[in-house]
Amino acid sequence: MGSTIAGLLILTLFFTGVLLVSRTTLSGNEQVSAATRDAVQLVGDRARTTIAVTNTSSSGTCNLSIDVDNTGATSVSDLNRMDVIVQFPTGNNAAQRLDYVDPGPTTVGEWEFSSISGAFEPGVLNPGETITIDAQVLVVEAGSGTVTVGTPNGIIATAAFPSLTAC
Repeated sequence: MGSTIAGLLILTLFFTGVLLVSRTTLSGNEQVSAATRDAVQLVGDRARTTIAVTNTSSSGTCNLSIDVDNTGATSVSDLNRMDVIVQFPTGNNAAQRLDYVDPGPTTVGEWEFSSISGAFEPGVLNPGETITIDAQVLVVEAGSGTVTVGTPNGIIATAAFPSLTAC
C-alpha cells in the first residue's frame, strides 16, 4: 500500500511538472508570435513609406525652407521625431542635426513645420500631402549644401539647397 501511494505521488509530481512546462512553453510561444506580428507590421509600414524633398529655398541668412511630399501609402504621425540634417560639402560649415521645436520662433540649429497641405488630420503627414519645414542653420561661411529629411521609421530623402549666407 505504501509503495502505491509513493507511486501516485511521483506520478502527480511528474504530471504537475509536465503541465507547468507546457504552460510556460505556450506562454513563450504567444509572446514570440506577438513580437513577430509586430515586427511584420513595422516592416510593412516601412515598405509603404516614401517621402520626397520637392523644394528647398533660402531667404538669405541662415533660414532654410524645405517642402517634403509624402508619396507613400503610410501616414507619418510623429512629426516631432523626424530628423533634419544639413551638410555642406565644402567650407568651414559643420554637418548639423537640427532639433525639432513646437511651432513658434526658432533659433539657430532648430526646425519646425509651418504648414501641412490638406486638412484631413492636423499634425499628421498623410499620403499625398506636403509639409513645409522652416529651419535655421548655423552658417559660418556662405555656401550651399544638402539637406536630408528622415521619418521616424528610417525612410530618408535628400536634396540640394541654395546658398546660405553666414549668420
